[in-house]
Amino acid sequence: METPTTRVWLRLFQEGELNEAQSAFWREKPSEELYDLANDPDLVNNLAGSAEHEAERERLAAALRRQLMTIRDLSFLPEGEMHRRAADMGGVPWTYGQGGYQIERVLPAAELATDRSRWGSGDIERLTRLLGDPDSAVRAWAAIGLRTRGEEVVRSAAAALRAALDDPSPPVRIFAAEALGRFGEDTDLGPAVELLLASASITENDFFDALLALNALDYLPPEVFGGPDAQDWRNRLTGLPSEVEGLDRRFRNYAPRLLEAIRLDVPGR
Repeated sequence: METPTTRVWLRLFQEGELNEAQSAFWREKPSEELYDLANDPDLVNNLAGSAEHEAERERLAAALRRQLMTIRDLSFLPEGEMHRRAADMGGVPWTYGQGGYQIERVLPAAELATDRSRWGSGDIERLTRLLGDPDSAVRAWAAIGLRTRGEEVVRSAAAALRAALDDPSPPVRIFAAEALGRFGEDTDLGPAVELLLASASITENDFFDALLALNALDYLPPEVFGGPDAQDWRNRLTGLPSEVEGLDRRFRNYAPRLLEAIRLDVPGR
């Protein structure tokens, strides 16, 4: 964690010493949030699921969606993917966003992946099918959607996720590996960790792709690196570089902080 206060906050959460409002930061975030700013300035009571406020939620959600489509919001692309796509347009993401970016197809995939209020019985089949979509951003959201639904769904779609480990897009490979590493069968763990470790070096991979892999490693259960057969993984994790020459100073702390967080959880570091 970045500050002493945040470390204490996390420790108290892990020890069960916090109330609901204090614990919310450390729990899984809801798909939608709606607050009464006049009466709830601390944003404690989420009204997104309130029947009384449903009309207002729908109005605001529709307005947000129109705005996302109007500005052709690029945040639905993995950052490394965004820069790769923009390279053919002078390296300017905005130019790509106004041209070849198919947000009309990417946004629905993101909504299917993340909006828990709309999850249905046919989602697994739809997401699995989207893993074969021509657009890598759609495939990335498909992998995220399967991972987000947890162990039962990941195992039911394991064959498609295993195939995605060979996807030409690095983010798709990384998201598929994270899903299998966290929720797959025991036999999925080795290939998943190998792929993530190979993708996590900021000197050998695109910087933003490497951050995705480091994030995925951080989400793996710490015991992954605890067995006697995992010594090689621990050594490789310890050897990952934290700096790369010429990196924009805005990003220089990202990799060191992630590596510190991962290594703090690794047994026998």
